[in-house]
Amino acid sequence: MFGSITNQTIQCPICRVDVDRRSLMTAPRASRFTVDPNKAFQMSTKMKHLMDGLDALIHRRRARDPNAGKAIVFSQWTSMLDLVEIPLK
Repeated sequence: MFGSITNQTIQCPICRVDVDRRSLMTAPRASRFTVDPNKAFQMSTKMKHLMDGLDALIHRRRARDPNAGKAIVFSQWTSMLDLVEIPLK
């Protein structure tokens, strides 16, 4: 996004404050987890409840239940979505 910028200041796309290009940092793309969640994953009570609900929904859809809906999982934290992904694989 900032690779083609020729001047030294830009505006933040959210708050429109001038930002010096030299003060920008690249966000890390490595995992935020200190352990490998794929190997050390333990399902919490909330996660188990979510998976039970999704599993019930999947069974209803496979049985062609006309009242079976769809689900979208939201989270304020992307790391939580990373954890939700593990049992869904």
